[in-house]
Amino acid sequence: MSLSLIVGNLGSWALQTLLLIAVTGAMLALLRVTDPRLRLRTWHGILGAVLLLPFMQSWRIAAAAAASPSVGAAAGFGWESWLAAFVVIGIAARAGWMAAGLRQLRRLRLTATPWWPLPPWYGGLAADAGVSAGLAASLDIDGAVTFGVRRPAILVPRRLLDAPEAHQRAIVAHELQHVARRDWLWVLAEEALRIAVWWHPAISFALGEAQLAREEIVDRRTIAATGNRTGFEHGKG
Repeated sequence: MSLSLIVGNLGSWALQTLLLIAVTGAMLALLRVTDPRLRLRTWHGILGAVLLLPFMQSWRIAAAAAASPSVGAAAGFGWESWLAAFVVIGIAARAGWMAAGLRQLRRLRLTATPWWPLPPWYGGLAADAGVSAGLAASLDIDGAVTFGVRRPAILVPRRLLDAPEAHQRAIVAHELQHVARRDWLWVLAEEALRIAVWWHPAISFALGEAQLAREEIVDRRTIAATGNRTGFEHGKG
């Protein structure tokens, strides 16, 4: 298939994706859907659907292009080539940025100071969440960070160790809920999709809505686990 047809098919997919996401967002707003679990499932379902769109329909084939080469192709480097190069450069840049972020997380994990002894309330929170994770403090972060699957780690700002217990419990409970939900895998998958189609604003919007819904789910579970809405809200700040 020629580059011009690839670009054309990609443009058709991009338009279909835009319409599908716009309709979904409008329907959620009109129906006033507030349940974050339903919103998260909806947005993940829509993102899955747009990825399957190319396999659910027939695209234009290269026969016409093979019969009559484009003027741009004859000239050597048409606008399609420039567009493809721009997209590929963007993908490479964002992939590099993500790789650097993962290396930074590894460095933070190695240089963080273990929170030891563990606070007496940690065992209860971990038992309620049904998981456990390495807990450490770092001077190099401003907010809590959770990552990893087989050996999940929760890094908190060093200043949290001097905060009131209610704040500490709120932050750690929130991060334990992320571990329990294996949200790190979802974050990686969503970021991979964002890298691949960084140029599509509707995809970025849908990913943002999914991430917002996920945080609302975790917020609710955290409040239920701690029984302290005020401490949780202050702890997030």
